[in-house]
Amino acid sequence: MLLLVVGVLVGTIATAGRSARVRENVARVELHRIHRVAEAVASGRPSAEVVDVARNELRDLLELQDARFEPSSEPDDDSLPRFGRNESIELQREMRFAMKDGGRAGFELPPEGVQLAVLAHGQQVGRFVLTPSPGVATTLEERLAAVAIADQVGAVWSPP
Repeated sequence: MLLLVVGVLVGTIATAGRSARVRENVARVELHRIHRVAEAVASGRPSAEVVDVARNELRDLLELQDARFEPSSEPDDDSLPRFGRNESIELQREMRFAMKDGGRAGFELPPEGVQLAVLAHGQQVGRFVLTPSPGVATTLEERLAAVAIADQVGAVWSPP
């Protein structure tokens, strides 16, 4: 009986360790995505190139079908749900829970898409319109990274 208890305990500890390593690796990848956009900003690349880098990072980070940037000084309209500054999805009619690799949990983005505001000096200068892949979850941390990427674009935005 003692051997069984020890075996279960060792298995639980091993599983917890693997889970922690997965979370650490995912966090490292998300940080590298933000860094790649920040590096494009810091190196003085034109704003259009920074937008392209950000768009690609958003598409890969959130496993999107598509991501496009729309410059605009108008605030987000209510035609699409939107990323909130607190990583929530505002105006989403229903939430669909899903699991990711490594046992991480999250919510699917709305099937009609979602908008992510790009702000410069507190004013909206554009938005990313994100088209999700069905059945793909996004975690709170991924949504936070997406907002940080959009903020990097806002830091260099100047209309073409």
